[in-house]
Amino acid sequence: MGQNTPSEKAKPVFSKRYGKVSVAVWRAETRDGGEFFRTTLQCQYKKKGDTEWRDSAYSAFDLLDLSRCVADALAFIRTQEQPAQSAAA
Repeated sequence: MGQNTPSEKAKPVFSKRYGKVSVAVWRAETRDGGEFFRTTLQCQYKKKGDTEWRDSAYSAFDLLDLSRCVADALAFIRTQEQPAQSAAA
């Protein structure tokens, strides 16, 4: 995996949104060239009349969507790691 140039913005390898909650999965490299995944979770909203998204803390109403995002991210990561584990066997 190469380094991104400054003009190149890294993109997630997986993303999903439920309601105001979204998850993104990012591919990362260890110092010795190994690979792993990082995840970010966001809860975004727009104030009435605003054009920009704002980040928010999670409310009780967001928890179901949060759990769905986490489950989908975990399922994606497991499918990506499975071929590597099969090849090592």
